[in-house]
Amino acid sequence: MAMLKLNRRLCIKIFGLLRILIFLNFFQVEASFTCPYPCFCNKDSRIVYCSRKNLAHIPSGIPDNSLQINLNDNNFQVTTIQRRNFSSFVDLEHLYLSGCGIESIEVDTFIDLEKLKWLDLSRNSIRIIQDFAFRGLNLEHLFLNGNRDIQLSRNAFQDLRTTGLRLQRCSLTRLSVAVISPLSDSLESLWLDGNHIESLNPALLVNFSKLKHLRLGNNPLHCNCEMKWFADFFDTHPNVFSGARPPHCASPERLRDKTFDTLPADAFLCNAPVFSSVDVTFDEDQGTLKCIATGDPAPTLYWIKSSGDKLIYFPPGDRKMATNTAVLQIPRPTTNLNDKYAETFVCLASNAAGNVTFTFNVTLPEKTVTTTSTASTTISTTTNSSPSKGDIDDPMLGIEPDFSSNEKQTRRTSHNGDTNTKQTPIVDIPHETKADRDQPSYHFPNSDENDSKISYGPTGTTSNHRRYMYSSEEKYFRLHDIIAAVAGTFACTVLLCCLFICIICQVKKKVRRRRENKEDYKKHNAQHQKAYLAKQNNTRQEMGAMPELVEFLEVKENRENHYRNTCNQV
Repeated sequence: MAMLKLNRRLCIKIFGLLRILIFLNFFQVEASFTCPYPCFCNKDSRIVYCSRKNLAHIPSGIPDNSLQINLNDNNFQVTTIQRRNFSSFVDLEHLYLSGCGIESIEVDTFIDLEKLKWLDLSRNSIRIIQDFAFRGLNLEHLFLNGNRDIQLSRNAFQDLRTTGLRLQRCSLTRLSVAVISPLSDSLESLWLDGNHIESLNPALLVNFSKLKHLRLGNNPLHCNCEMKWFADFFDTHPNVFSGARPPHCASPERLRDKTFDTLPADAFLCNAPVFSSVDVTFDEDQGTLKCIATGDPAPTLYWIKSSGDKLIYFPPGDRKMATNTAVLQIPRPTTNLNDKYAETFVCLASNAAGNVTFTFNVTLPEKTVTTTSTASTTISTTTNSSPSKGDIDDPMLGIEPDFSSNEKQTRRTSHNGDTNTKQTPIVDIPHETKADRDQPSYHFPNSDENDSKISYGPTGTTSNHRRYMYSSEEKYFRLHDIIAAVAGTFACTVLLCCLFICIICQVKKKVRRRRENKEDYKKHNAQHQKAYLAKQNNTRQEMGAMPELVEFLEVKENRENHYRNTCNQV
């Protein structure tokens, strides 16, 4: 019995002690959740509101056990956020830092916030997201929208998990596969509205296929064959784009402002590259080879030597630019001039629709005992008649041009001149091939200079070294050209006759109207004068007894008649 009473007393004491501990713990929680000035805090929900308080920095005194901190629309003087700013908020779930003037984020700034679900960094001035900036976070939504001209480093989202990523209005021009791939296992919603994206890499299909929501409205997409894969994805995944404006085309011109839901699959086309100009210039010190090619998309250009060495010229970033230029400088060889020098150069233009080549064979013969020497350059073109899309997928792949192709056609012309131990290159022009059909022919006049240039293309450009002129051979017109010229002359003659007849009719009409107006004026004047005379006669009869007044009226009448006669004569 004594033992039972002892146990009962012990239980009562333990229960009382627990009540005291609970009370003290509650009191400690209430006391620890203090609110810094000028913020507003909700102790029950552990939310701290510091929005629009014109704060110059993150205020001190924010409770460490806060679940939500709202610091939107302040003007921080320190524009870099660091790990020490948030390391104590281990329970934080929502952090809002929108419109605070933040410019940079240090690495591992949020690594201590393991419970964080929402991170809002929108409408700031962040210029670059560094590697591993969000390492360790497991978010529901990451807001980076409204950061103009932001740059995403290759590992910006490495070791980050988030179901939603907002990148609207960030002035992005491209979406890198390497940047977005670390999110492929967790990302479900991606917002890319209002950027400057013109094209999308087909490798993004793996990432896009896992999305539930994708927004790409208000981007200037260039709708050629490189975007056909995305058009197919749009057609086969309508739910991914539901509830928002569909993507639209900004170029080419024939598809401008057309949305993807109104375009058939065969509307996404590319144009194979074509050489618009090829120039060769030689002077005493070096030679210059220049080729310009156009296509859609703008082609990548390669200068390839017979040794296999190559130079790559990538197209401009603007997809609306369809032209690319490659310039190659050839130094004069420093070997013994008695040795013969020969080199072959190939200009290769390639895009998704195919490729085309232009070949230069440069030969400097060995020096002779005479003071006259010659050199020759042979130019030939090769065009793929049925180019394959996969001819050049990677610009770093080796390219070995076929210099012995049967499609190459060459025409040689000779040119000699006295140069007093200086060499004068001679440039030979090929026959028309598939690449240069309908181009004008050229010939080389005699020259007393020591440099030369050839211009190949529809413009027939020349330089101050040597002018190459059109051939003086006779040209024959085709039948439809003659018919068109005759028809045009006849039409112009008919139009001129009609114009002349219209002018004559207008002049006659004005003369007739002027004559009618003059006759009407004379009739009206005669009637008025007759009425006036009748009135004067009546007055004279009434005033017969007043001779002085009659004389005055006669003088007045004579003056008025003289004035009228003068006016009529005028």
